[in-house]
Amino acid sequence: MLLEERLNNWIDSYNRNGYLNGTLLIASNENILLNRGFGMANWEHSVPNVPTTKFRIGSLTKAFTALAIFQLHEKQKLYMDDYVGKFLLDYPNGNK
Repeated sequence: MLLEERLNNWIDSYNRNGYLNGTLLIASNENILLNRGFGMANWEHSVPNVPTTKFRIGSLTKAFTALAIFQLHEKQKLYMDDYVGKFLLDYPNGNK
């Protein structure tokens, strides 16, 4: 069974049980393996989620920033004890 089929089967099991509402994109090496919408974007008007549905993500940007920092740390391009001033030279008190 191909990876895409296995992913679809796994995701479908969650979707059947009503655990998913939103969109999901899984990619590997720039290849999209899965790009689907689940549940409803608007329950009142029965508008389904599709891969292009837009969401208000608010402060979720903090989670994306943290993920980017950890990825840079894994590649040894950034260390957790680095000061902000190492990257933003004119940042006030960036060496503290």
